[in-house]
Amino acid sequence: MIKHIPILYLLFILLSACQQNSKTDKAAVLKPQEQKTPDTILFQNDTLAIYKIDSVSFFKAKDQLHIPQDTLVYFEDIDKVKELLKNRVTFAGYNAGIDKIDSTISGSFLSKIVFENGDSLVAGKNDILSEIGFWRYYPTEDILLCEGGHSSDYPINLKTGEMGGEVVGNPAYIVESPNKRFRLNGWFPGQECSDYFIQQNQSGTYIRYVGIPMDLTKESFDLCNISSIFWDGDHILYFRNDFYKYGNDPRSGFFKLKIK
Repeated sequence: MIKHIPILYLLFILLSACQQNSKTDKAAVLKPQEQKTPDTILFQNDTLAIYKIDSVSFFKAKDQLHIPQDTLVYFEDIDKVKELLKNRVTFAGYNAGIDKIDSTISGSFLSKIVFENGDSLVAGKNDILSEIGFWRYYPTEDILLCEGGHSSDYPINLKTGEMGGEVVGNPAYIVESPNKRFRLNGWFPGQECSDYFIQQNQSGTYIRYVGIPMDLTKESFDLCNISSIFWDGDHILYFRNDFYKYGNDPRSGFFKLKIK
């Protein structure tokens, strides 16, 4: 019997090893495999390129980068803003009796704006002032954000005199690149999807550099609501695109934008 013990012991070891390998093989089959798929280019021109990427690439890049959470300070209290913009912006109410904006009445309309360069806008001489109302003031950007029809954004840059979402943008959309060479900006035009563009820093002032196309392919692959935004250096921007009203829309997903 003693001579048979090594053989039995050897068989026991082999059987245990086979069972262990079987468990390992099953675990390998059951464990989800994260495989990176190639980036798909959707749009490019002389200025930028936009790729659709997989979630693995997106979250890997996000995990490797430090993403600041800074947000711009703003004021919504109109009384506070009146103090801050005294002698620069005159607020007013609507006078139904004369069908005009009236600075003698308290309200969120704008009766007069005096820009830093000395130019001015006056209600009655500029139709836009009768179509918008105060929403927020961003002091660091010196931007007065107003609301127009269909809850659209109408920003006014009190420093430069520029007006309109496609030029000024809504400061709430701003995400700067690490060295502040570029920044993402955007605005809500009053429909279900927002509009986005890239601004370039020129001597401390951000100027519109290039618009981000909403339709990326001939099948109208639309961008709509950009979120989870972060930069990798000054020329690569990552973001997620969502269509909230339509649930699992095939146009949703993860994207990478390269500034050339």
